[in-house]
Amino acid sequence: YFFAVFEDVSERKRMQSALELSQLSLNCSGDMIHWVAADGRILYASDSSVERLGYTREEISGLTIFDLDPTMTPEGWVKHWRELQAGGSLAFETVHVTKGGQVFPVELTVNYLEYEGKEYNFAFSRDITERRRLESSLRLTQLSVDHAADLIHWVDSKGNLLYVSDSTCKRHGYSREELLSMTIFDLDPVLTRTVWEAHWQDLKREGSLTSESVHVTKAGALFPVEVVRNYVCQGAEEYDFIYARDITRRKKAEQDLQRTRVTLEARNRELEEVTRRLEKANEALRATRDALAVQARTDALTGCLNRGAVLARLEEELARSDRDGTPLAVGMLDIDHFKDVNDTYGHPAGDAVLCEIVARSLAALRPYDVFGRFGGEEFLMVVMSADNAEAAGIFDRVRTAIESTPMMIDSHCIHVTVSIGGVTRQAQPAEGVMRLADAALYAAKAHGRNRVEMAGVLAIADATSR
Repeated sequence: YFFAVFEDVSERKRMQSALELSQLSLNCSGDMIHWVAADGRILYASDSSVERLGYTREEISGLTIFDLDPTMTPEGWVKHWRELQAGGSLAFETVHVTKGGQVFPVELTVNYLEYEGKEYNFAFSRDITERRRLESSLRLTQLSVDHAADLIHWVDSKGNLLYVSDSTCKRHGYSREELLSMTIFDLDPVLTRTVWEAHWQDLKREGSLTSESVHVTKAGALFPVEVVRNYVCQGAEEYDFIYARDITRRKKAEQDLQRTRVTLEARNRELEEVTRRLEKANEALRATRDALAVQARTDALTGCLNRGAVLARLEEELARSDRDGTPLAVGMLDIDHFKDVNDTYGHPAGDAVLCEIVARSLAALRPYDVFGRFGGEEFLMVVMSADNAEAAGIFDRVRTAIESTPMMIDSHCIHVTVSIGGVTRQAQPAEGVMRLADAALYAAKAHGRNRVEMAGVLAIADATSR
């Protein structure tokens, strides 16, 4: 024989499915959910509680409500428990602390449950950190609005006052309750409903409008205001957010200014004649100042930049080269055997030679290159935006312009040559560049004069060593 007993487990399966669904619902809730025993032990914690508090599920099951809420004492817990037994539910705000020691505010709702002779506390904890931040921000905003000097009010599309700041109440002499039962037309006697409708359409189109008007106090006193209106659409509702600034002082200042202006116009007419006379004196002073400025920068003999001015330009161009990353070359020019010119033809002829060399050099250089007298028969050239080969070509053009044609000085035909040492700047300061250019000039003279020597990297090192 075979004897079988079949048991219908449909109800058990249904209850198990309902239990699993209930468990899933609790774990999917954004609130932190705990089952707490009568002695404060935590029997169950939802996934959101485990995640927010930073414990594992095993760790949190070994804690008590006093570990989660540092403000809760055993005496306070007993009091809450009795209140729960009497009322079945409590709601209040407290704090929770994470495993890492971070304290954050929560809104706690607790419910009393009794099951199979045992008592439980079923608690929902909602993190209200963001709400507290928003409430603090809202309070700060409200405080700022109420303490603003401007008169601030919200008005609906019909002109009804919906909100007024403390400054509005104080300036108009009404209580807040009185103002909130009034319209914008009660505050602004110039503003009629017809004008309001036209302004409202303009405001919707422009988004913001600024105008001047007058407001009236509860006592009937008028005062001028500057009104800034802003269109705000929130859902299906439309509002006018208004800043009204009391400009009584400004209007009085404008009147005082007008009276002062009349007085000043009379004085100005008296000063015009004095001004005309001073203008001529100023023109002469400016001409003198400009001449002195040119004189301070110009070599008295040759008319080119003097030593101080050309060195200043060198510093400027070095800074620009650093900033823009463009190449820059510096050349030192020295007249070959210039002492023989002075000894043979006299110093006046030597001065004329210097002037002619300056003229030929400037003609050979580009308009934006720099040329100045460094001292005696030495001249400094700063050539912008030129690499080593380009700079060498420019310097040789200057040398050729001087050497190619003899100079006619006081019926004397004087043939003059120059030696030029050049260097393309490689991140040295001005002093280093000058030293390298001078070393290249030394090499040009050592190699026979009337030539251009460009200091390369190795050549620079050799010349500096020599």
